[in-house]
Amino acid sequence: MTHPGEAHRVSILLGESARLGHRRARRNTELARHLFERAVLVGEEVEFFAQVDLARGASAQRFEDAGKWAEAADRHEAASKLTDYPLREWALADAARCRAMAGDAAAARTLYDRLDQEAPQLQLSDEQRSLRAELRAAAAQ
Repeated sequence: MTHPGEAHRVSILLGESARLGHRRARRNTELARHLFERAVLVGEEVEFFAQVDLARGASAQRFEDAGKWAEAADRHEAASKLTDYPLREWALADAARCRAMAGDAAAARTLYDRLDQEAPQLQLSDEQRSLRAELRAAAAQ
């Protein structure tokens, strides 16, 4: 079990990373990722759920920046399953995009199908709409 002090430390590390930018944050990546993962497991218990939501997005973006598409998709997908997360539809779209970038077309199509059911009003970018159409066309062949 994570001690509440660790959750606070994650919050401080994430804030520091945002303030100092990627150069210094990259040196602390492994520590921040380890603390983040532990804190996510008990986010509700230590009452910093909102910070965990924001951190998921930051974590996913770091994986995207590193070309670790499957890991980024995992983070986005986890965020998309949080009913109180205000950007969950966008997280779902990002999860689908990252699954496609990771080469998992079937999973990407499944996520786009889920997005169509859960958020049909969401206005995807031209790039996202094209990717979705390409994946569906490839599956129909």
